[in-house]
Amino acid sequence: MAPEESRDSFDGTGPSMTQTVNYERDGPAEEAGPLISFHLSLPPNPLRIGPGWAVLAGALVTGVPILEGTVPLRLLGAVVLADAAWGALWRPGGTGSVADSKPALTLPYSQPHGPSERVMRWIGRSVPGSSWQALGGSVVAIAGLTFLLGAQAWFLSAAALLAAAWTWTSRQAQDRSAIPYVLLGLCLPWLLGSVAVDPKGSFARLPAEGLLLLVAFSVLQWGVLRVTFGRNHGSWAIWLGQIVVLAVLCKLRQPGSLALTAALFMPPVWWLAGASKLGTRAKAILAESAPWWWAALLLTAFAAR
Repeated sequence: MAPEESRDSFDGTGPSMTQTVNYERDGPAEEAGPLISFHLSLPPNPLRIGPGWAVLAGALVTGVPILEGTVPLRLLGAVVLADAAWGALWRPGGTGSVADSKPALTLPYSQPHGPSERVMRWIGRSVPGSSWQALGGSVVAIAGLTFLLGAQAWFLSAAALLAAAWTWTSRQAQDRSAIPYVLLGLCLPWLLGSVAVDPKGSFARLPAEGLLLLVAFSVLQWGVLRVTFGRNHGSWAIWLGQIVVLAVLCKLRQPGSLALTAALFMPPVWWLAGASKLGTRAKAILAESAPWWWAALLLTAFAAR
C-alpha cells in the first residue's frame, strides 16, 4: 500500500480538518519536474525502408568496420540526426495539430490572431502533430549533431531542410510529391551514413556500386510511395527498382547475394503479380512486402562493401 501522511490545515484557530496525501499516486508537483522531456516511440512496422536503416546501409556499403574506434558513436549520432531530428520536420502524419490545442508554453503576442498564433497555426497545417517546442528542439538537435559529424553533414542537413520545406508546400497544395519523402527517408540518410563512418567526414569512401544501389532502392521506394499516395501507375517503378538491384549484384559478381536477394524479392513479386490492379489492396500488399525489401536493402549494402 502506498505511504500516506496526515496533514493538518491551520486557519489560525487550531487544527480544523485532516487531509490525506498519497505521494505514490499524486507524485511531485509540476514545478519539481524536469524542464525538458523526451518521448521515444517506434512505428507499428519498424522493419521497412526508413531513415535509420538507410544510415546503416550507407555505412555498410563503404566497407568501413562499423564497430571500431569512434565509428559506433558517430553512426549512432547519424541515426538520431536522420531519423529523429530530420524526421520531426517532415513526418507524414500525426495525432493532432498545434492549431487545435493550447500549447504547453505560451509565446509572447500569442493572443488570438496575433503573430505567434498565426505561426503556430501554420506549423499545425504544415507539420501535423508537431509543436513549436518540438520543432525548436529538432533544430537545436540538428545543429549539435551536424557540428559533431563534420562539414558534409551540414550540407546534408541543409538539403534535408529544403526537402522538408518541399513536403510542407506539397501538403498545403494537396498534391503530395513522393520525391522529397524519398530524399528524406532514404537518399540523404544513406549519404549521411557514408559520411559518419569516415573520420574526415567526406564521401570518399562511397563506392560507385553503392551509389547504384542507392538509385535502385530510391526508384523502388518512389514507386511504393506513389502507390501509397493513391497513384497506382507508380507500381512500374517498384518492378524497375528490384530489377536494377539484381543487375548491380550481377555486376558485383556476387552469386550468393544475388540468389538471396532474388529470394527476398519473390514474395513481393508474387503479391504484385497476383494483383493486376492494386486498388484497395495496395496498402496491405505494400505493408506485407516492406520487411522483404528492408532485408534486401541491408543484404545488398553488405554485399557491395
